[in-house]
Amino acid sequence: MGLGDRVRIVGDGENRWTFVHVDDLADLYVRALERSPAGEVYLAASGPAVPVREVARAAGRGGEVETWPIEEARRELGLLSDALTLDQLVASTKAARLLGWVPRGPSVLEELAAGSYAEVWA
Repeated sequence: MGLGDRVRIVGDGENRWTFVHVDDLADLYVRALERSPAGEVYLAASGPAVPVREVARAAGRGGEVETWPIEEARRELGLLSDALTLDQLVASTKAARLLGWVPRGPSVLEELAAGSYAEVWA
């Protein structure tokens, strides 16, 4: 995407998604493999969930965020459109408590603005 591109989202974008930086996720995997009993399940989330509209705005680097009504999106995307409008609130308190995991990487908005994705847009 270049500066000022339009980004299309399903729904109004007020739903939130949870993110985690790839380096933090790798750290959690290592901790789980080294320290966790078999069969445990951990969720990885860094900071609060972010509204999809904000992520789209950051991804579009200042461009327009176009909303796509879910009823219309379903005709092209089927049930995937419903998944894209879920409000996903995830906490990683268990990973912090049992494994001492603390995410340190940049947020998704910071990464989109200045991180590795910026090279792709250039």
